[in-house]
Amino acid sequence: MAEQIRLFFDRWKDATEAVLTAFLVLFSALLYRSNSDYARTARNGERPWLGAFNTAPNDSDTPKRATWNATGDAWCRRLVKHFSVFLLLVLVPLAASAGRIDAGEKTEVTVFRPSVPNGPSRSGECWTDSIAVSRSGSWRCRVGDEIYDPCFSSAGLTGAVICDANPAKGSAGFILKLAKPLPKPSSHEPTYTRPWLVQLADKTICEIQTGTIALVAGLAVPYACSDLQECGDNGCAHMTGLTDKFQHGKVWKAVKVTFKSSDKGLQLISRKRVAITAVWE
Repeated sequence: MAEQIRLFFDRWKDATEAVLTAFLVLFSALLYRSNSDYARTARNGERPWLGAFNTAPNDSDTPKRATWNATGDAWCRRLVKHFSVFLLLVLVPLAASAGRIDAGEKTEVTVFRPSVPNGPSRSGECWTDSIAVSRSGSWRCRVGDEIYDPCFSSAGLTGAVICDANPAKGSAGFILKLAKPLPKPSSHEPTYTRPWLVQLADKTICEIQTGTIALVAGLAVPYACSDLQECGDNGCAHMTGLTDKFQHGKVWKAVKVTFKSSDKGLQLISRKRVAITAVWE
């Protein structure tokens, strides 16, 4: 229930930001247009923004007022022009890029089946189903102390599987020759199939973790993303990941979480909804 409430507020926030962006773009355009009208009326000796305060000056202070009016009018015109140009330059590209994400090609979903790679093979064993990929023919394997998950069975191989293949990185992987036969597949069918790899609209790659799952402010974050920063002696100042609550549609959406670690544990920095361009299962 708590997660549903969070998702509702995330969607409400997205809608509010879109409306606000559209309003600011429209406002900046009107402001820029009004600057031209203001300049024309100011040249005629009027001060349109002061309305009822356009009172006739006394003869004694006419030069002083004329100087103030000319300086003030020029300053106001520069301020209005620069501010409106700033809004247009900043907000229009943002609005346009958001439109391209929503109106562009739909999220590409691929059931990944690797080709048989070239190169040297290695020897190892697979002892259970894959945790990363929830489908038959995917395995959790090891070579010595190194664990590879997922590894894939292939119709072109006998007594071997393909490990360390990664379509997001363009890695072909290697052939793992099995020292033992593959285990019997699990009879348990997952009720919810989670993606293995996800590519966000900004090209960030997020991958499901097969070990300990981060828990940040009550949110389970099973995906780690590639735009995290290296950790130091005092912890990790910038870590990123996704929750597994994906919003399916023409363009998939996910909740991206930014957090940090310290002696106080994992602390939430921000949370936002992001668009997904590609999914591999």
